[in-house]
Amino acid sequence: MSEFDTIDIQVLKLIDYLIKIHEKTGTNQEFKTDYTFGYRFYRNNKYVVQEMRKSREKGSKPKHAPQLLMINIARHFNVDFNYFYNLNMEAKDALLTNNPNLAQSQESSQNFEQLNKEISRYKEENDDLLKKVFQLNQELTDCHKMAFEAQKGQTQALKELLALKSNT
Repeated sequence: MSEFDTIDIQVLKLIDYLIKIHEKTGTNQEFKTDYTFGYRFYRNNKYVVQEMRKSREKGSKPKHAPQLLMINIARHFNVDFNYFYNLNMEAKDALLTNNPNLAQSQESSQNFEQLNKEISRYKEENDDLLKKVFQLNQELTDCHKMAFEAQKGQTQALKELLALKSNT
């Protein structure tokens, strides 16, 4: 097996691994197909990954991974370059830890679940607060009505007192 074949196999394994991670976590929706990897990392031929896969079939003309594709993927996902030359290395081991472009699947899904729970809790609290505000507005309206009625009564009582005073 030539070094070109080793690089091709490793690039395809890495792309498969990244697609699997992004589908599982629901992050980076753009990296879910071979086409998007070609489009994003090798603009000269957007179908390069698909062509590489087809060339793995017997009787096909070999299409090797362009160096620019390999470099761009490695830079974007912070991949150890030794990975591309070593068939014994796994894709998950090739990703360096401080990778800002690849969400860790467990952390991401846990954070997503926690955020959904918080959102539903805040929605419930918001609904409760809205009900309380409506209830307080009703009570305030009732208080204003009672105060208005009390003022009417006071005004009527003052009028009667003035009428009595003026008659005497």
